[in-house]
Amino acid sequence: MNIKRRQFLAFGIFILMNSCTPPSVAPLTPTTIFAPTVTPIPSPTIAPAPIPPMLSASIQIPCRTGPGELYDLVLNLPPAQKYPIVAKAETYWLVKLPDQAECYVHNQQVRIVGDISTLSTEIPPPTPASALPAPPEHIGLLSVTCSIDRSTRPVKYVNEFRLEWTDASNNEDGFRIYRDGGLVAEVPANQTDVIDVVIAKSNHVHYYFVIAYNEVGISKSETRSFSCGK
Repeated sequence: MNIKRRQFLAFGIFILMNSCTPPSVAPLTPTTIFAPTVTPIPSPTIAPAPIPPMLSASIQIPCRTGPGELYDLVLNLPPAQKYPIVAKAETYWLVKLPDQAECYVHNQQVRIVGDISTLSTEIPPPTPASALPAPPEHIGLLSVTCSIDRSTRPVKYVNEFRLEWTDASNNEDGFRIYRDGGLVAEVPANQTDVIDVVIAKSNHVHYYFVIAYNEVGISKSETRSFSCGK
């Protein structure tokens, strides 16, 4: 093989080898994928419903047509039972009864639950005109104790009468108790019993009556007789 033929053959092999070389491929660059930002929707805040104000008595207390003892008694509220509060009036609460009537209760000896911040202030009804108290009723004996003191001469009879009566008024300032026409005791309004000790030389019948009084005047009860017997 001559020189020219060998050169031609080598050139052909060079061309063939270059034509079979795969093209260079650029390396892949990783792509960062961003997740969409989701803003959470806050849950609506629901304010708790206010608790309606309620009143309950610790003991039995009077509920009246107005804020004070000069007003008529509607009823005595029993303890523990709850009543809706309608309004306030100085040191009293206006409450609603089961029959939808309304009356005033003093703020002592009561328990309040619920929200009272929105209660209105009630203008109380006019104070009723002063009047005589009703006379006490049903005078009787709760107990009687009869004894004889023999340490003296003559002996002394010591008799203890515990009287009771019914308070029929709501505007008395107090009560006066009389025995045989003479004053023996005086008690404040709403008290309905008293103890009278009688020391005498003999047992005999005693006559009692009770007077309710206020700034207007007095009202006398019936007269009742009591004795220890011999």
